[in-house]
Amino acid sequence: MRSCGFYVMEIPDGNSNVAAIRTALEHARNHIGQPKFLNITTTIGFGTTVAGTSKAHQMAFGQVNIDKCKDLWGFDTKTTHFVPEDVRQDWNDVPRQGQKLMSQWKRMLARYAEKYPELAQQFKARVHGDLGQQWRQDLDAFEVSSKSLPVRQSSAQVYDTLWKIVPFFGGSADLSDPNFMIKEPKQVFGPPRPGVENVSFTGRYVHYGTREHAMMAIANGMAAYAPQAFIPITATFSMFQLYGASAIRMSALNKVQVIHIGTHDSIAEGACGPTHQVGFLFRAPYMEYLLTFASR
Repeated sequence: MRSCGFYVMEIPDGNSNVAAIRTALEHARNHIGQPKFLNITTTIGFGTTVAGTSKAHQMAFGQVNIDKCKDLWGFDTKTTHFVPEDVRQDWNDVPRQGQKLMSQWKRMLARYAEKYPELAQQFKARVHGDLGQQWRQDLDAFEVSSKSLPVRQSSAQVYDTLWKIVPFFGGSADLSDPNFMIKEPKQVFGPPRPGVENVSFTGRYVHYGTREHAMMAIANGMAAYAPQAFIPITATFSMFQLYGASAIRMSALNKVQVIHIGTHDSIAEGACGPTHQVGFLFRAPYMEYLLTFASR
């Protein structure tokens, strides 16, 4: 996670040190400029006779272990479905806190709309998933090349056309050039660095490195955090999409709006070997799979 630029915090005793977890969460909330990752070390089945073993994952604990845990945590073994009053109070405060934050947000948004009416209108359209009609008009006017082009190259022409008007947030796993992903202007997302041009937090393109799974998981997170505000795109060869198979599966199961692009595949013996990934992706539940056969 550090290699991906995350600010990592370690909590060595996640079994019982709740105070350390609370402190870390508060620290993470106040740390600006990086995504945060809490690495909490815990013991599976903590408090039971099978703690730290595979049995804690694959079997019911049984009454003996349940009573053992209750004794450990100071609960009455005869009482079931009991919620301590302090826990109940914490959860009762959540709706009130949420209403308070929502009121603050609405007031801030109203002030923003007064000061920047045009940007506020764009923002509201984003969060409601309103793309307008310009993208349809541009696609209707798109001229297909008369030349025979590789599919990934002709697809890239469509990306370039849509990139200017659709709130894509794209990236590639160290294959931007052979993927023919967005070329110019390619404003790269990341912290500004001396001597490196076109890199800022206003950018919409990420160089993920050879991290297919991380790329696809990050795209899921963006789509889940702000549905419709951005449309995350990932791109790699179809050959490599199964490196992030679990993340692609989560995209589908959670029905988040992510576009995973496999730029090209080979059902025969291609340069990257024969491809079976197409069959997997085509059959994934809730996945809308589109396969382009020719540039025209």
